[in-house]
Amino acid sequence: MSSFKPGAWRPRAWTAVLVFSLLGVPLVPGQAGPAGGDELVRVRRAHYLMGTLFEITAYGQNRSETAQAIEEAFARIREADEVMSHYRPESDLTRLNRLGGKQAVPVLASLYAILRESLRYGEVSGGAFDVTVGPLVRLWQEAAERQELPSPEAIAAVRVRVGFAKVKLLPGSRVQFAREGVEVTLGGIGKGWAVDAALSVLRARGIENALISAGTSTVYALGSIPGEEGWPVALRDPCNLEGTLETLPLRNAALSTSASYERYWEIEGRRYGHIVDPRSGWPVEPLVSVSVVAPTATESDALSTAVYVLGREEGESLLQRLGRKAVLVDEGHNGSCMVRRIHGQHGQGIFLARPGESHDGTQEEE
Repeated sequence: MSSFKPGAWRPRAWTAVLVFSLLGVPLVPGQAGPAGGDELVRVRRAHYLMGTLFEITAYGQNRSETAQAIEEAFARIREADEVMSHYRPESDLTRLNRLGGKQAVPVLASLYAILRESLRYGEVSGGAFDVTVGPLVRLWQEAAERQELPSPEAIAAVRVRVGFAKVKLLPGSRVQFAREGVEVTLGGIGKGWAVDAALSVLRARGIENALISAGTSTVYALGSIPGEEGWPVALRDPCNLEGTLETLPLRNAALSTSASYERYWEIEGRRYGHIVDPRSGWPVEPLVSVSVVAPTATESDALSTAVYVLGREEGESLLQRLGRKAVLVDEGHNGSCMVRRIHGQHGQGIFLARPGESHDGTQEEE
């Protein structure tokens, strides 16, 4: 059985599914079909959107209707990108970033809604999740190009433009920034939002079993593979990139992963992760990866970033407070990896050495 693997290149992760379908055997026995038969059709489509590869696999009773529903879901993702992209000069977000520091800007209802959610997660996380962090990320990108660490003065000068509280939501779907130079980027929540938008289309079209993936970071499992417990979602092992940490049967839930083991800056011979703590202005270092399960892809996307920034102790506290399941991978002794599984209730986490590793046999204490 094939499984989705956050952090892995999608086509390889889905090879078995693609071969099965291309061989002309996309039917699942034991499920009622359109003419009283016992088969469902599996349809898979992929499009490159929002700078990554989105994939949707769905089961339905009619191939053409299922394919049409999938394409309508992709159309909704394109619409979201047209609104949220800060790369598109004509997008609503670009217009807001250009004018928001000078005046109140009317925005589309969809952008207003995702900004409202973004600010909510900023508040819940104590500022660890922050859609205004973009200027700090750009500062570190430029530092990497120069091969020179940014000075404390340079970081401080940029930090005055960063802070989710500087984004003001006003009546009438209007938005204004507290000062000029503030800007919003939705990379930490936008793909999750787009996945949820696609999900709403599939549900409206009567699709009950589908998997929607957004690149290497976020997946939503609707229903299950017919006859199975859920959709098998494989977590990539950040300490062995060819391996799997574990496989979760995901059903009617989303999972997102934040990590820096593949994306980083190298400055003066040292690696710095690409996720920047908006509170300090420095790249986050302690955790290797964070994977969060949540009811919506928007939430899992935002929380995986927030917990990664917060670190193990504060991140675990947030997850337990919200009752969310997660897998945290931390650096242990002697370069080993340690896995912390959070089960969504206080005191239910277990910290243990990664299976298969042969270290000194000691278990790291909390």
